[in-house]
Amino acid sequence: MSTTRIFFVCAAVAVAGCVADEQCRPMPLKSPDSLGYALGVICNPAYMDCTPVNPGGKYEFPNDIYAHAGWAFQAYHALHGKGNPKFCTGELAGANPPAIPNHVADIFQCNVSSKCQLKPGVSDADASGIIGYMRPQLGLLCAPIDTGILMNATVQVKASYVMNIHYQPEACNNGKEACDFSGNGEIVPDDSASGGGTCINDSGGTCSLLSCASTRGPTTCINGACVCDSGYCAIDGACSCPQDTGGTCAHLSCDGTRGPTNCVKGKCLCKVGTCAIKGMCLDSTAAWAVFNNSTAEITV
Repeated sequence: MSTTRIFFVCAAVAVAGCVADEQCRPMPLKSPDSLGYALGVICNPAYMDCTPVNPGGKYEFPNDIYAHAGWAFQAYHALHGKGNPKFCTGELAGANPPAIPNHVADIFQCNVSSKCQLKPGVSDADASGIIGYMRPQLGLLCAPIDTGILMNATVQVKASYVMNIHYQPEACNNGKEACDFSGNGEIVPDDSASGGGTCINDSGGTCSLLSCASTRGPTTCINGACVCDSGYCAIDGACSCPQDTGGTCAHLSCDGTRGPTNCVKGKCLCKVGTCAIKGMCLDSTAAWAVFNNSTAEITV
C-alpha cells in the first residue's frame, strides 16, 4: 500500500501524544458515481444494514455521498473485513461477502484530536458567508445556531460550529481541504479528545437473539450490537448523556464554541439539558452522530 495515500492528522496539527487508529475510508477525489456503485454493492441487505445513512437515519447528515461512504466503508470493513486491509482496498478476490469494490477505499490513519475553526481576524462578513454557504449542505444540523443553544453566539462562533461539522467526517482522508474555506479555516488540536469528549456508541450489549436490555438505556439494535441512540454515549455499559466537554477553566472561562457550559472545579461541564459530544454541548436533537462518523468506536 502506498503511504502517500495516508493522511496523518497528528502530524498536520502537531498534537503531542496523539494516538492514531486505522480506518477504512473513501479515497480522496473519487467520483460520486464510483462511490455510489460501491455503496450499492456493500449495502445489499444480505451483507449489511445501511438504513442509518438513509433518510431519517442516524447518519443521514451531512447528506452527501462522501460522508455516507465514510460511515458505510468503515462499518462494512469492521463487520466483514477481519482486519485484512485488502478487504477495504478491494484487492481481496473471492471474499464472501465481497470486498469493497472499485478500489475507492483505503486504510487511513485517523484520530479524534483535531477540530476545524475560523481563523482569528476573519471578518464578520466572511464568517456569515461561510454559514450561508454551508447551510444548504448541513440542513437540520444548523438548528443549534438558528433556534438552539448557539443562536445568541457571535457569528464567528457560529461559523466555527458549521465548519467543524463539515470537517469531522472528512478529518481522516480530506482534512486539509475540508477545513480550508478559502483560507479562512484552521485545524487545531481538540483537547476534548483526552478528556471525556469522545463518544463511544457501543454499549457492549448484544441483540442477536433478544432485544437490548432496558438497563442499557436508549439503544438501537444494529447488526446484533446494542448501539446508543444519537445524543447518548456508552458509559460503564449503559447509554447516558456525558457532561464533561474536556475543556478547562481554571484560569480562563470556557470557550464559547463549547456551547452552554458551567465551570465546575476547573472543568467545563455541559448545562442541564445538553450533552457533551466531541467537546461541544448540544441538545438531544442536535447531538448528531456525524461527530462519530469515523465509527471506529462502533463495534458491529
